[in-house]
Amino acid sequence: MANPLLRSYTINVPPTHEIVYDKVRELLLNGVLSPGDKLKEMEIAESFGVSRGPVREAFQQLVSEGILTAKKNRGVFVATMSEEDVKDIYFARLIIEREAFVHLQHSPDESVFSSLQQCIHNMDSLTNNENWNVVVKGDVEFHQSVVQALGSKRVNDFYSTIIAQITLCIAHLRGAYMAPSEIATEHKLLLELLRQGDKKPLLKELDRHMESAVEYLTGQH
Repeated sequence: MANPLLRSYTINVPPTHEIVYDKVRELLLNGVLSPGDKLKEMEIAESFGVSRGPVREAFQQLVSEGILTAKKNRGVFVATMSEEDVKDIYFARLIIEREAFVHLQHSPDESVFSSLQQCIHNMDSLTNNENWNVVVKGDVEFHQSVVQALGSKRVNDFYSTIIAQITLCIAHLRGAYMAPSEIATEHKLLLELLRQGDKKPLLKELDRHMESAVEYLTGQH
């Protein structure tokens, strides 16, 4: 019989497929994997020191999120985003975020504001794009925190899928986007406007923020 005193020392380890999933996304953000690259189950399994099962599960999740694409008789590849894909993703994103930002402005929550400030701090602490993974993480978590404040599970689930594709989009910006300090400055302004009571300047800045990202992503900036 297990010693009941040991229960308090349980180590919570994420399932292996989740670890593989996070690692593949990290490789995308850090520029190790590029759009169009082919991923092989055996190669990934050997590199990560795991069996092929968790790799297959991670691939299936990444395919469902649009980060990877599965081609019959050819294998799994890192997805490529066309200009229309980018515009459509950000169109859907903006619809959700406009509602979320206005909701948070009308129903302010200091715990959410604190989380947003921490995201900004994380981005602002970097001096260059070397750790692009941290930059993207801070950017994505900032917006995700605002959306989560809506308190809707269905919206959160839908937005999570969009976020996965947005992450892939932003990964493509590595080396071509503004400095982390500039990204932090843009989010500081959004937070300042959130704390104010006027939705008009808030939505105007949010629209500009998104339009700027689309321009960078489509090479129009």
